Amino acid sequence: MQTHQASTAYVVDTRGAPTEGVASACFAIVWVRGLGDERAAAEMIDAIERVDGVVSADFSHREPYILTVGYDRRQTRTRQVLEHIRGLGVQAAIVGC
Repeated sequence: MQTHQASTAYVVDTRGAPTEGVASACFAIVWVRGLGDERAAAEMIDAIERVDGVVSADFSHREPYILTVGYDRRQTRTRQVLEHIRGLGVQAAIVGC
């Protein structure tokens, strides 16, 4: 007789901390305009990663106006992430989720 052991799924954020619940992990792909330079991009990433529920944020290396944000949908929603990004003084739109 074969038995199966239940396991817990994890998502690992960019800082290496395990987060339970793959089902609650989401990614938003955001188009950003009006960012400025690399320093402004780094500051934006820092600000976004401080939002409750956000586990990662990073700009694409190939398309520097595309931002990917990983978040826990139990703690925040795509709309809240987008509003926070716009509150940083840039134009932004969700282009994928």
